[in-house]
Amino acid sequence: MQHKVGLWLRKNDPPKKPTIGNLVSPQEDGFSTADSVHKVKGMLDGYWILLQDWSSCSQKCGGGKQYQHLMCVPPKFGGKPCEGKALREKDCNKQPCPSVSSAEAVLPKKQGEKLEKPIVKLMPISSRPLRYDKCHLKESDAIFTKNEKGIALSENPKRLPARVVMNEKTVSIYTDETLKTELGTFVIDKTVFKLGENKSNCFILDSDTIKGEFCNIDANSKGNFVEEWNYDFNLFKVQCHTPRKVVALNDKEEKELNDELNKKIESAKLDVVKERTKKLQQKVQESPVSKVEKLQETAMLALKKELNIDELLQKEEYEREEAETRELKAQLENEKKKDECLIKSIREKEMEDQYNLNKAEQDKEINELREQAKQQILQKRQQVKIKILQMRKRAERKKKLLNGQIQTLRSQVAGDLNHWNKQGNMNNCFKPTTSEDDKKKVLSYCNSNFTDASPSKFNECLNVNTYCYVCCENEFGDMHVKEREKCYDKCDAVSKQDKKALGSWQWVESTNGKAESD
Repeated sequence: MQHKVGLWLRKNDPPKKPTIGNLVSPQEDGFSTADSVHKVKGMLDGYWILLQDWSSCSQKCGGGKQYQHLMCVPPKFGGKPCEGKALREKDCNKQPCPSVSSAEAVLPKKQGEKLEKPIVKLMPISSRPLRYDKCHLKESDAIFTKNEKGIALSENPKRLPARVVMNEKTVSIYTDETLKTELGTFVIDKTVFKLGENKSNCFILDSDTIKGEFCNIDANSKGNFVEEWNYDFNLFKVQCHTPRKVVALNDKEEKELNDELNKKIESAKLDVVKERTKKLQQKVQESPVSKVEKLQETAMLALKKELNIDELLQKEEYEREEAETRELKAQLENEKKKDECLIKSIREKEMEDQYNLNKAEQDKEINELREQAKQQILQKRQQVKIKILQMRKRAERKKKLLNGQIQTLRSQVAGDLNHWNKQGNMNNCFKPTTSEDDKKKVLSYCNSNFTDASPSKFNECLNVNTYCYVCCENEFGDMHVKEREKCYDKCDAVSKQDKKALGSWQWVESTNGKAESD
C-alpha cells in the first residue's frame, strides 16, 4: 500500500568488516569506486518517507479535515524529484450536526405535546478547586466575551466559558484548567476595571490592545462575583505594589519599647490577679447572705414543723463556719498559686539567661570550628590541587608513551604494507657462482636489504645456495605471489642446469661386495 502512494523505507545495511583490500583501495564516503560508478549509472530517484500518519478529524460533525505529513528524500546522481505535496489532507465527518429543529423532524409528534426549547445550564469548567494567594494568584471561572470591531459586547454571540487567572502583572484567559489554549491577556497596569453594561453580574476589562466582558458562570455561588473581582483587581493593581513605611529604631528606642511592653505585660498580669481577687471577695460577701436567706427559710419551715430553734441555730452556725473555712482555704490556695507562678517566672528568667549564655558560648565554639574547618578545607584543596597536577603530568607521560606506540605501530603497519605490496626487479635474483663479481653483488645486495634483519636471515642471504630464493622473497611481497613464483622458477631452472653440468650419480658393485657410487 505504501509503494502505491510513493512511500519507500530505506533499509540500513550493516557496516562491512574492514579488510586489507578496503584499507589499500581508495574509497569515498564508505562506498568503493565500483559502487559509485554503479550508482551514477543507475540514478537514484527521490522518494517519500512517512513522518506522521493521518491525524484525527478536526471536527466531530459538519465536515472537518485530516492531515498526513511526509518528507522527501532528495534524488541522487540525476534522479527524478519527489512528486506530490509533503502535507496532504482529506475531508472527514461530513454528516451534519444535530439540532433542535432536526429533532422535531425526526421524533414522532403526538397530540397535545410540543417540543420545548432545551434548558442550558453552565457548569464550572473544572472540578479542581480555584486557587487564591493574596497579591500573587487568583483563579476564577467566567463567561468571556471578547470585543470585536463593529459588534457590541451585548450583541456578540461568541460567549465562551473560560478559566481566568490573575497574577501580579497580567490577567490571562484560558479555555480550560490545563492553561494551554490562551484566549487573551490583559496587562494590569494598562487595564481599567468597569462595571457591566446593564448587567449586575458582569464586569469589563478594557486595555489598549484588548477588551472583554466577564460574567458569573455559577448562579448559585455565594458572594458577589463583581464586587470580589473589583476588590481583588484594585488590590493586585495598587495596594500590593504600594511599599509600606519602614522605621529604623536605634538601641535606646528599641530598649524603651521593650521596657514599655514588659510593663504592660506585668500590668495585665496584675489586673488579672486583681480581677480574680475582686470576684472572690464578691463571692465571699454574697454567698453568706444567700445562705442565710436559705437558712431562714429553712428555720421558718422547721419552726413550723418541729419548733426546735436550738438545733437550727447550731446547724446554721456550723454551716456558716464551714463556708468561711472553705473560702479562706480557697484564698490560701490562690495565694500559693500566685507564689508558685512568681517562682516559676523567676526560674524561667534564670533559665532564659542561662540559655542565652550557653547559646553565646556555642556560637563562639561554632565560629572557631568554622575557622578550623575553613583552614582544613583550604589545606585539603591545596593538596588536591597538587595531586591533580601530578596526575596530569603522569597522564601526559602516559599519553606520550601511547602516542609513541601508536606511531611505532603505524610505521610497522606501513612497513608491512610496503613489504607485502613490494614488486621489485627479478634481475637482482640469480644463482651466484664462485667468481669475485658474483660475491661482490651478493654482499652488496645483502648489506643494502638485510642489515636490520636477524643474523640468520643475513647469513641465509650470503649463502650461495639460498641467495636466489631469499632475493625473490625480498623483491616480491605477499600480494605478488605470481611474480615470486616466477622468480622461484628462475632459481630452480638455474639449479637444474648446474646439476646437468655436474653429471649424474650411478651405483656399481665393488670387488669387496659393497655398493659404491661413481
